[in-house]
Amino acid sequence: MGRGHTRPGPPTPQYPRDNLQEVIMSLTIKHPDADFTGEHSGLVFTDGVAELAALEEEARGPLLDNGFTIEGEDDEIVTVEVVEVEAPTDKWTHEQIDEFAAKFEIDLGDATKKDAKLAAIAKVIEERTAAAEASGTLQ
Repeated sequence: MGRGHTRPGPPTPQYPRDNLQEVIMSLTIKHPDADFTGEHSGLVFTDGVAELAALEEEARGPLLDNGFTIEGEDDEIVTVEVVEVEAPTDKWTHEQIDEFAAKFEIDLGDATKKDAKLAAIAKVIEERTAAAEASGTLQ
């Protein structure tokens, strides 16, 4: 069945490494009503603010014409590749876990025990998943 004859777990989404902050929240759209919370024109606002990575050119005019403001630049957005990988399990060797962490630039900190390494990896995957979902990279 593969390395170590273990049954692979469900694929775990893995997202961009340190360059993720270049993708997320590079545009801020401000609603004319600074207290508005809800959806308008497909954008989700909280306290009058929506943040997103990019905005279609044809959407800018109607927003600006209706009193919205657009701050930030979206011309520096990088292409992000989203891949699914098998997350390490307690069946993996320390070497396999370390290789996984190195490949996906995951800092294991001071972790030396397998459980601590797996917890560090799970935390980073969770953070990257949340950031990718918030940026619209993962929907």
